[in-house]
Amino acid sequence: MQLLKRFSPILTVIGIQLVVLIGLYLLIQGLWQGFSFSLSLWAKVSIQAAGAVLVSYLFRLPLWWIAIQFIIPFAVVLAIIFDLPTWVYPLAFFALLLFYWNSADERVPLYLSNKTTWKALADLLEEDRLSGDNKPIHFIDLGSGFSGTLVALARQFPRHTFTGAETAPLPYLVSIIRCQISGLDNVHVQRKSLWDVDLSRYQWAYAFLSPEPMPRLFKKVISEMPKGSKFISNSFVVPNNPPTDTRILEDRRQTELHIWDIN
Repeated sequence: MQLLKRFSPILTVIGIQLVVLIGLYLLIQGLWQGFSFSLSLWAKVSIQAAGAVLVSYLFRLPLWWIAIQFIIPFAVVLAIIFDLPTWVYPLAFFALLLFYWNSADERVPLYLSNKTTWKALADLLEEDRLSGDNKPIHFIDLGSGFSGTLVALARQFPRHTFTGAETAPLPYLVSIIRCQISGLDNVHVQRKSLWDVDLSRYQWAYAFLSPEPMPRLFKKVISEMPKGSKFISNSFVVPNNPPTDTRILEDRRQTELHIWDIN
């Protein structure tokens, strides 16, 4: 049951493609029998892609799944045209799974914080140091990816402890290696779901996830994090819970850091 739950969005995506494919087949048969009219290969592929996107939108799948739905028909046809060996398909699926393990059941893709965001987080920590009592803090990155954020902050703030929570196998493995070769003893990564993390140990929590988990995560944050702590979300807000502050960064996509003071 757990395996089925984890892969249910993937099964939904495959199911949608099959349903649209059946509909496309019936359309082609109807056009041929009724009007002796046939569609070109790329017209068929385009209709399949557009139909999958439409049904996925009606099913309220996240945007990255909708984009994948559009790509799948073209990728399959191109693979057939270029006669790729059959082992390529499971290998490609397995490689994607190593990267996007979290997107299967948590609907969280692999988003990576950029260096502008690292600097903004460092500025926030520095502001906190200057305005507070300069006690060491515990900082957690919920869905830490390749741990670039953690290592950068750990190097700049050696008195603080930085922890990452990541379940995707390949990012977790890269993170372990990255933390080891950094030579820092104040940065650690756990292979743990963000839902299993005990947030009562942390004064700062950072997340760059997706709109889907934000309401549930915010409930966890306010119920577990101690008073006076901070929760920072990269780009995604919590419905009906306006942040205490929002910082707009000077990068290409005008990243927004939403900050909540937990009281």
